[in-house]
Amino acid sequence: MIRQTAIALVLAATAALAPTTATAAPLANLLHLHPHTAAQQDARVSFYLHNNGYQYAEFVVDGKAYPLQPNASVAVKALPGTVVYTRTNLLVRKRGDAILTVDPKVQGARINLN
Repeated sequence: MIRQTAIALVLAATAALAPTTATAAPLANLLHLHPHTAAQQDARVSFYLHNNGYQYAEFVVDGKAYPLQPNASVAVKALPGTVVYTRTNLLVRKRGDAILTVDPKVQGARINLN
């Protein structure tokens, strides 16, 4: 008798809490997706800058400085038309020289600094 009463109380408590749990579930948001926000495309071009020299190098893309150790690479994303500058004196380039202007042709390319 006690066991049946306990089971009945557990079932009643579960039934009472089910509606509040269902509305607070994070999975409820998965059913209401907005396809236009998921379909937005990134206009930036991604490419790799590689320091094939023997000294530390720094470069600037869209006002942000990126350090590069010797024989290291870094992936960069920038809008087309952005100019990439050196921030350190290199073997071939001086500080402030433009390395390249980003355009869609450099998508996925590896650009050597030296």
